[in-house]
Amino acid sequence: MISQLLKKYLKEKYIIKILVITSVFFLLFRISNLLFGQSLYDTINQCLFTLGFGLLMGAIFIRTGNSIPCIIAHIINNILAFSDIGFKDNNLLLNVFPIGQIIYYIFFILMILIAFYLVRKDKQEDIILLWKEKWTETV
Repeated sequence: MISQLLKKYLKEKYIIKILVITSVFFLLFRISNLLFGQSLYDTINQCLFTLGFGLLMGAIFIRTGNSIPCIIAHIINNILAFSDIGFKDNNLLLNVFPIGQIIYYIFFILMILIAFYLVRKDKQEDIILLWKEKWTETV
């Protein structure tokens, strides 16, 4: 989705908008967990993390044009999320140590900061050049 939007709107003023829009779409898929019995609190937490994660993965993809690092990061995230060391309600980290929730929100903030740093204004010209090269490569 990101590459198609960049192809259509390859201008500096659209790079951050594309990043945010695609990350919000990524987040919207998590809202459906409410339909399957997940609590509102857990869904909100998951949506916040998903927004940060989506922004970070989108920024990495926009900067590199390579989806492999994003796929690997998503696999690692899923392994952690479905294991006992992830941030789940029955998790020792969150239940015994209140610091776990604080760490969770620190990760969320860091992901957003890093994402916007990767696509900051002085890098947008490089991003445009990268994507123009990608689309002119012969297959």
